[in-house]
Amino acid sequence: MRMPFVTGANWLGVKDMSDGISRRHNVVNRASTMYQTVRMGRTVVLVPAAIRRISGGLWTHSACRPGAVRVGNAVARLTGLSLRLLRIGTVPWEPPFDSATWADWLDTSSNTVGAEVRNAVLLPADQRHRRRFALVLLDTNDIPIGFVKWTRNPPNPLGLEAERLLSADPPRHFMIPRLLKHDTVDGWSYTINEMLPAGPHGPANLVTADRRLIAEEIHTRLAGIDESDDVVSQGDFAPWNVRRLASGTIAVIDWEDVRPSPAAADELWNVVTSTLAVKGSSSQAVRRVRSELSHYDDAALARAARFLQRRGEEQPPEVDHAMERSTKLLRFERSIGKVLRSIVA
Repeated sequence: MRMPFVTGANWLGVKDMSDGISRRHNVVNRASTMYQTVRMGRTVVLVPAAIRRISGGLWTHSACRPGAVRVGNAVARLTGLSLRLLRIGTVPWEPPFDSATWADWLDTSSNTVGAEVRNAVLLPADQRHRRRFALVLLDTNDIPIGFVKWTRNPPNPLGLEAERLLSADPPRHFMIPRLLKHDTVDGWSYTINEMLPAGPHGPANLVTADRRLIAEEIHTRLAGIDESDDVVSQGDFAPWNVRRLASGTIAVIDWEDVRPSPAAADELWNVVTSTLAVKGSSSQAVRRVRSELSHYDDAALARAARFLQRRGEEQPPEVDHAMERSTKLLRFERSIGKVLRSIVA
């Protein structure tokens, strides 16, 4: 099966992706190496010329600020009408494997999702990451049918086991996109998950009771996958991963950071990041922590804050430490650090 490929503006810029990953490999279809670049809010995706729209739109998953969510949803609706409305140029791209390997993987993916995969949208990763990317698989009608994450890093076994458990027996207080497959190809590890239900969604501004119910269900359901004395947490229980769907259902996505942690860590991380992501101040975040996490004593919160401080100092091997981060990201990270230091003190 040889087919065109939809890709996205990468975290390094298109030229850097071609130099760093793609130039060494043959293309899947040499007749379809040029793609229209389409603006999706702050993201740019590349779409083969033959595609005029993505049926039902392509919904964004990461925006957290209200204005960004509204813009993302509006742009996503436009992709269901005409990509031409958002097109800003063209650029070449080649897949990260030789053509035979890529064609075989696409065939396998069709079997996994239960429908023929004709195209795939590549989404940019964190700008610091040079060895990670994600795909949205499209069927023959260009409807999203699967979400794929690729990484050069070894997979987190706790994260995979958590997804398997929660996929086999869905949780009561939230949903996750069901894990369909995990495998490796030419040194790359990947997972395929179901797509979230179609329609706009945004960060779930959880009330205290809901946040606690979800965190406790995660801890209870994952208790058997690690022998640590601590609970097993989701690991990045932040607004970009805790989404409220159009139906009102809470979805928790991205389970790569599952790990043992203090009991308060997930809830603390959610309150702090949810406050700061909507331009709340550090002092507001501290007040929310004291108010909404009063079911934990000061010692438990301080232990969780120290854990989050240590975790923040970790960087996976794929992160480019020399990559300059945006002023907004640096300001956000400094605010998180200030809140955590206040809680520890």
